[in-house]
Amino acid sequence: MSSGNISPERKPILISDIDAFLIDPREINAHWLPGEPRYLDLPADESAMAEVYGMNLHEFYRKKDKFLNSSEAILIPPIKDSPEVLGLVAIRFEIIFASARVPNVHESTLAWLEEHYGNAVGNLQEELKLFTIGSEKTHYLDSKEAIYRAFGAEAMADDKRQHHIEARNAGVSTRIYYQDSRLGGESRSGATPEGSHLATNFQEVKTIILPPDYSNGDDTPKVTSADL
Repeated sequence: MSSGNISPERKPILISDIDAFLIDPREINAHWLPGEPRYLDLPADESAMAEVYGMNLHEFYRKKDKFLNSSEAILIPPIKDSPEVLGLVAIRFEIIFASARVPNVHESTLAWLEEHYGNAVGNLQEELKLFTIGSEKTHYLDSKEAIYRAFGAEAMADDKRQHHIEARNAGVSTRIYYQDSRLGGESRSGATPEGSHLATNFQEVKTIILPPDYSNGDDTPKVTSADL
């Protein structure tokens, strides 16, 4: 696990996923896969995508990680409305990013977060904290439950059912199951995890995570004394 130091925070903690929450994985892959495919035409499932290009999954992830470590990766845009909404969320919550990416892309992932979320989130926090939890040999192997417990997280947002089960076990009270229909998410094959809130875009994320008085209709947050 790669990270900054764990320390008590003044605000409640929200643990934010990255892939398929803040960034479209198909758009990442469209930048390095051969033949310049239109990313909207790529399958959302990376096992199926690897098969389309005649690769085994290990080779697919190795080449993907090489791209994520390149200077081009920072140009991948974030999902629509996510910087603005996380900027509002950061008024109320300390946001900590946790990804199942492998540790050797930690620094390039942090650079991407700072590029696209530094103005919205970074000016409300001392630093952007990122945990990369995948092993060096595979992705989506390690649990996020230890992170939820270490920070006493009050909220989380993730597209993986496994992480919602872990968050429920860790006592996370607000759990956002993000299933953007454009990303071909897991909801097509299963119901929303018990106790989690389904969101399909970032306006719905804002509605779930923030009370109504945080916006006056033009997305200007209303901060009360209770928020300070």
